[in-house]
Amino acid sequence: TVWVGTWQGGLSRYDVKEGKIKTYTIDDGLPSMSIQSIIADEKNQSLWLSTFEGLSRFDITTEKFYNYSTDEGIQGQQFADGSYLKTGDGEFLFGGSNGFTVFEPENLSNDSKPPVVFLTDFKLFNKSVIPGENSILSKPIHEAGSITLAHDQNNISLDFVALHFSNPSRNRFAYKLENFDTDWREITSLQSAFYPNLPPGEYLFKVKAANNNGVWNEEGATLKILVRKPWWSTNWAYTFYGVLLIVGIFGADRYFRYRVVQKERERSQAKELEHAREIEKAYSELKSTQAQLVQQEKLASLGQLTAGIAHEIKNPLNFVNNFSEVSIELVDEAIEERSKSQEARDETLVDEILIDIKSNIQKVHEHGSRANSIVSSMLQHSRGGSGKKDPTDLNALIKEYVNLSFHGMRANKNPIDVDIQLELEPSLEPVSLIKEDFTRVVINLCNNAFDAMRGKVYQTEDRRRKTEDGDSGNIQYAPKLKVTTSLEKGQVRIAIQDNGPGITDDIKDKILQPFFTTKKGTEGTGLGLSITDDIVKAHGGELILDSELGEGSTFSIFIPLEK
Repeated sequence: TVWVGTWQGGLSRYDVKEGKIKTYTIDDGLPSMSIQSIIADEKNQSLWLSTFEGLSRFDITTEKFYNYSTDEGIQGQQFADGSYLKTGDGEFLFGGSNGFTVFEPENLSNDSKPPVVFLTDFKLFNKSVIPGENSILSKPIHEAGSITLAHDQNNISLDFVALHFSNPSRNRFAYKLENFDTDWREITSLQSAFYPNLPPGEYLFKVKAANNNGVWNEEGATLKILVRKPWWSTNWAYTFYGVLLIVGIFGADRYFRYRVVQKERERSQAKELEHAREIEKAYSELKSTQAQLVQQEKLASLGQLTAGIAHEIKNPLNFVNNFSEVSIELVDEAIEERSKSQEARDETLVDEILIDIKSNIQKVHEHGSRANSIVSSMLQHSRGGSGKKDPTDLNALIKEYVNLSFHGMRANKNPIDVDIQLELEPSLEPVSLIKEDFTRVVINLCNNAFDAMRGKVYQTEDRRRKTEDGDSGNIQYAPKLKVTTSLEKGQVRIAIQDNGPGITDDIKDKILQPFFTTKKGTEGTGLGLSITDDIVKAHGGELILDSELGEGSTFSIFIPLEK
């Protein structure tokens, strides 16, 4: 075993076999964290240490420190580093600024007698209580054993002292008020305990002390303290309150029963007549209200149907128009090539143009058929469709219509490049949906995201043009659309997230209102998100917008899973 005394690090023990280090500090009883020298006392299994605060003997077996200061006759100044000697006669010498301290270790006794603890004063509201006939103390506090206080005498403090005169400045105290404190409170210089606003109850105050060698008087001193409840909180008071409450309830019940019977007898005939008149009036108002509701429902259904047809048919018609315009240009190129002489004519180019025209006509036919399908579906809806929900593969539906919306945007006159990311829950089972309606939700939200990101692309390009050096590398923007599905607390969540310009707080509450749009001129009708919200609500779900200006927007759809 190797023992090391350190500067400001205490005493360390190194176990060579186990390779472990244990350090002893002031908390373990060491008088100072700085050790100047060590002499081993093999006979008594001890280490003698010279420190900044006197000598200390460390018992290796019990791991206790026994400290010696000027009271035991050692020099009052600090010891010097490495100034020590063990003589052949068994004497120990430690040197310092005032000479040598010489002793025989066997002749020094260990002062292990704990101090005697007394209570010296009891204070109410920081004023000492003097024992007497009219006082709450009939005896001095150290003889009292117990004390009883009124509910408003709950600001108390107790003073105590430890009688041990070998280096009394090193005495330590610990006190605890049972039923109030959870742990002992340990102190050194202060010899008082304060308890303001002590609630009513029974307590036991305990105080104990330790000498400079850390030997505790566990018995210490005790005082029983009873803080009485106020009279209005005693058991007798609650009993009285209960009796009053019962009597009051009984009397009030009897009185109100009598009044109710009397009034009911007097008003029974008048009530019957008034009730008959109210029924007649309510019947008349109900018929009028019913007629108004029927008319409003017809107008609302007609408006929603018309808006839905116009909004949904726009995408396939855009395809038809765009591919038709391109085909006209290709026909003009073919006519121009055909007008050339046989030698100058490029037949291969003509064939390529004809192939492109054929492809465009096929696209026109495909999207014309889709427009016809949409009109047919809307007509069926306007004729009173059942709105029946069927188990639907939601992931497949999202893949198909996100892709359809993307290609529709690409075929538009202002296409942009968008990174599409699909993160679909693989364990998602079929969801009960009105498929024709829910496809409109996916297309509307994707189209709105593409429109928002297109605007941010134009803003980014405009900022690039305005830079002085024309370096576009400093301003970059890559449009991204992320669509995810997940299961959350018995619901399926569909999130459509873009990294567009975001939506300002002042229009977030208006974005789902009919005919509200942020698009310029005739570019938008303001019905897409309103219809989308209605479709989601028809499925028993909820549409939630989360947007951060400059970062993008996320539309989350929550649809409950039917069991």
